[in-house]
Amino acid sequence: MIDYVHHQDAHLKLKGLYQDDEWQWDWLATVLTQEVREEFMSLYLCPTTEDFIIWDASSDGCYTTKIAYQWLTSQAMY
Repeated sequence: MIDYVHHQDAHLKLKGLYQDDEWQWDWLATVLTQEVREEFMSLYLCPTTEDFIIWDASSDGCYTTKIAYQWLTSQAMY
């Protein structure tokens, strides 16, 4: 979706780009396609919840090396 993230944007969080009920795309140095912008705009951002990472490969959202190994081996092409 995005070839690279500009180093100036590495510290940003998505909800930090949403201010006063508007997306602040001009704050980014990274160029986003309209498709990526629309994908971001479709997300619900809860202003009172802290950001956290979810590991989609596990049922509980937690990362483990066992689950990562299982995911990697399931992705292997023979």
